[in-house]
Amino acid sequence: MKKKLLISFLIFIIFSIILFIIHIIQGQFIEEIYFGFPIYFLTIRNYIEPIYKGISVNLFNFFINIILCYFIYKLAIWLNKKLNIKL
Repeated sequence: MKKKLLISFLIFIIFSIILFIIHIIQGQFIEEIYFGFPIYFLTIRNYIEPIYKGISVNLFNFFINIILCYFIYKLAIWLNKKLNIKL
């Protein structure tokens, strides 16, 4: 039972990491798509700032996802003990 829950927890973490990487990649190209040319190449600040903001926001969301997943994992174990469900 714990093995299956642990596997699902690891899958969720891997999925969150993949989403985190995708959001970083998207954050680098948002200004290019919006303005029609790579404006973030004009200065170093325009290049670094959206990436930094994207990483900080997505790191926060990533850790919130891990914390929520941990509590869901603990809730599933608690419910399994209360309801005696065999997985």
